[in-house]
Order: sequence, then C-alpha cells, then structure tokens
Amino acid sequence: MPMMNNIIQERVKDTVIKLPTKEEALNQFSLFPTSLKGFKESKGFAIFARLGPQTTITFILCEELRKHAGLKAI
Repeated sequence: MPMMNNIIQERVKDTVIKLPTKEEALNQFSLFPTSLKGFKESKGFAIFARLGPQTTITFILCEELRKHAGLKAI
C-alpha cells in the first residue's frame, strides 16, 4: 500500500485549484453569461424558438397518452 499512498500524494500535489477572476465571478450573476453569448451568436436561439415548442407539445402529448393507456412512468 505504500506505493498507492505515494501516487495519491503526487496527484494531490499536482492538483491546482483555480479561483475565478472578478469578471468570471460577476458573469455568473449577469443576465447573459458568456456561455449564452455564444448561444445567441450561433443562432441557437432561432433553432430553439423553432423546435422548442414543437418538442414540448410532443412530450406533453405523449405523457397524457401514457396516462390514458394506464402505463406507469419509467
């Protein structure tokens, strides 16, 4: 077991904890975080606006049909 302890100690030594910068911390509370900015720029919202309602209605309809058929949810 001493060899396993050495491996664990080496990994712990090599682990670097990265604290967020002030900008990164503030982006967590902004209206459009940086992850959504790319979503908007790549026209992801347009795709969601087209397919989101259709998908939601499909799932709701399938759940209602499942209830009427007497089946249980997985």
